[in-house]
Amino acid sequence: ERREALVDNFTRFTPSDWSLERFAAVDAAGVQARKIIGSLRPSAIACGLSHLELMREKRNETSPFLMLEDDALFGPNSCTMIREAIDLLEREGPWDILFPDLCITQMGVMADLLALRRKLMQEGHMRLLNPMRWAFASSTSYILHPRAIPKILSAEPKEWNVPYDLLLRHLVQEGRLRARCIFPFALSLEENSNASTISSDAELRTVYIWYLFRRMIWRDGHFAHHIAETESLTQGLSAETLAYARLWAAMADPSFVPK
Repeated sequence: ERREALVDNFTRFTPSDWSLERFAAVDAAGVQARKIIGSLRPSAIACGLSHLELMREKRNETSPFLMLEDDALFGPNSCTMIREAIDLLEREGPWDILFPDLCITQMGVMADLLALRRKLMQEGHMRLLNPMRWAFASSTSYILHPRAIPKILSAEPKEWNVPYDLLLRHLVQEGRLRARCIFPFALSLEENSNASTISSDAELRTVYIWYLFRRMIWRDGHFAHHIAETESLTQGLSAETLAYARLWAAMADPSFVPK
């Protein structure tokens, strides 16, 4: 169903000169057959191997290309923003990877992005941001310049103890990949993609919070679509937590004047 949803969504929002090419993913059985070792679950290792196998197939490409997992979501503004971002990057100089969407895990960065989104939406603009200093995650979607392929393949671990998306983050933070992200985000996640096949039950609440932020903050998202979901997250919170949350909510409002 997720695959069919991606095809339908891609067909609806992309121009006729964009094409979608499907590649078979490595599965947990494939990980075991290859005798890959590491502390990650086989499904998580399979996710990383799938990305790397696709890069090997695309290593002779001469133009940037978009890598998508099957829970990526396009909107009416996605393709225009991606094209504009690539044009900007080409004028900036050499680049390796462009993220149309990211999972943001730091509350302070979330607050900064909310303020910036309000400004950019009012102006009708987008911006390219450098995620090097962020604690970000996600390999749901990214645009690779062919020059990045050998850099990523050379970092393939002998033992898989770190998820693939965090491997990408480390390469960015170490300066081995020159990265930018489009903001407001040009893509997001399809509905219910937070029910990840590689997340344990203990992780689901955290993943759900990150998922809702991504659904609300992207260019074609809106907070009003997720009111009930955000309200459900406050159930069971302590009085202390709610008191601080009200302070932070007041600071997040456009009426707040920083000094």
